[in-house]
Amino acid sequence: MRKTELYFDSISDEFLSRMNAFDVESRLAWFDRELSAHGARGATLVDVGAGLGQFSLVGQRHGARAVPVDIAPRLVQRLRASFPSAMLASATALPFDTASIDLVVSSECIEHTTDPAQAIREMMRILKPDGCLFLTTPNLVWRWSIGVAELLRLRQFEGLENWLSRGAVRRAIIASGGDITATAGLHLLPFQLTPLLPVIRAINQHGQWLQPLMINQCWVARKRPAP
Repeated sequence: MRKTELYFDSISDEFLSRMNAFDVESRLAWFDRELSAHGARGATLVDVGAGLGQFSLVGQRHGARAVPVDIAPRLVQRLRASFPSAMLASATALPFDTASIDLVVSSECIEHTTDPAQAIREMMRILKPDGCLFLTTPNLVWRWSIGVAELLRLRQFEGLENWLSRGAVRRAIIASGGDITATAGLHLLPFQLTPLLPVIRAINQHGQWLQPLMINQCWVARKRPAP
């Protein structure tokens, strides 16, 4: 199977149906809570790997000016119906000046790039001092499950899957000038196990001490002011 960065362009018409609703809603709820705590009114929010703009919509509800960015031309074309400012670009080479953006969100994107650590560096680069990054990405400790699913032909996914460990994400953020202000985990068990969703939801809410073992890792980081 040939892996490509542009896989999501090939499924643009099926994008929402390919997403797991429980997982997307969990990540959106996490972002909504964190953005509420941070405040976004009047801020410019860049949504990296925006898909069809669900996270941009959350930012708009909080009063931010959302600028969705995606590498898939067909997705960007669809985005522009709701977000005229939507931009076509890679997460590893963002088309913004250094220290020009207030807030960046990126959810389940960097693992589909050729260099996830470079994507983190780019997102931190464009942030203003004291600007904030909201990031989610799969946890490397679960990468084995993808191999098993593909071996058993239970899953066919032709996008890149360069998952990072929690330690690697932490190091990339700190090395790029970020101070980590909050972390969270989502999904101790695969969300495809529908009968277990109430248990998974309860652990998401009350079992954060288990976050190193959870499938999704969530990070909030503030860019340090220049010395």
